[in-house]
Amino acid sequence: MRDGISRPRRLKAGDRVAAVSISWGGPELFPGVFDEGVRRFRECLGLELVEFPTARRPTAALRADPRARADDLNRAWRDPSIRAVICSIGGSDAIRMLEHLDLDAARADPKPFIGYSDATNLLCLLAANGLPAFHGPALMSGFAQLGAFPEAAEEYRRAFFGDWPDPVPFPRWTDEYRGWGEGPDFGAVGEIRANGEGHVWLKRGARRSGRLWGGCVESLDGLNGTPYWPRGEFWDDVVLFLETSEDAPPPSLVKAWLRNFAIQGILGRAAGLLVARPKAYSSDGEAELREAILDVVEREYPAPDLNVVVNLDFGHTDPRHILPLGIELELDPEAGALRYLESPWID
Repeated sequence: MRDGISRPRRLKAGDRVAAVSISWGGPELFPGVFDEGVRRFRECLGLELVEFPTARRPTAALRADPRARADDLNRAWRDPSIRAVICSIGGSDAIRMLEHLDLDAARADPKPFIGYSDATNLLCLLAANGLPAFHGPALMSGFAQLGAFPEAAEEYRRAFFGDWPDPVPFPRWTDEYRGWGEGPDFGAVGEIRANGEGHVWLKRGARRSGRLWGGCVESLDGLNGTPYWPRGEFWDDVVLFLETSEDAPPPSLVKAWLRNFAIQGILGRAAGLLVARPKAYSSDGEAELREAILDVVEREYPAPDLNVVVNLDFGHTDPRHILPLGIELELDPEAGALRYLESPWID
């Protein structure tokens, strides 16, 4: 434990990683995509993937028993041969698992938990308890598509086995999957577009650093106000990162969520606000979203020192960076750079 964060040891080739389904039974519905994600994961990282009982369970069975889903995580934390846990995909009700998680088991042997979207519920709980939580690709949405994005595969290898890479914009992106039918390419993607804008600094404040925390804004809205929602000084110098799901919530709704964060004092305490490229937005909708963000942080609830950066690669578009919650990130508005000040690994 250092600075309140339990850092796991770096993974090595051949380590065993548990695959779990946290709320939606995608692997049972689309086994070809899941198998492609498993293959690409093993090929990319040289790690051994172990399917836990929930991995291919149907959605109805998963949702009927949140305790069984939590038991998979608890079992992985208690198994010394398992060195990390990764989600098959997201869903919509992982929040129901939280009361059944054995955080003492997680503390006894800290190991990374990897996922995004609905996994935000689990990531935020773990990070708030000083445990390793990596917001990043899932097997079916992220790893299955690596054939189209070798640059992402290289970044993931660096993240797990080399020096942790700063979140530099990927040169290309897509927001469409096409390989979820009969195949044969279960990792196929739609149109690949050039990332001409890169990171867009909507607002430049002071040069600051802070601990990463955040995830899918719809999931955060579900956590807000519950016993699992952080309060008070937790928010001091946080770098809050937000992404919208494939449901493409309207900018007016995102604005309402940001107002809530502002009223709580979160945006006034934070060192930065990072917003991912939204999936399934029109260009007009994306412009409206950016204006909604500025309305809150510049006009309604001014936060002079807050840096706001949008169009980042960590949301529901592909490829996506891995963001380690609780790890310090520097925002340098003069250089237009984001830099990690520490590694999430203990060694």
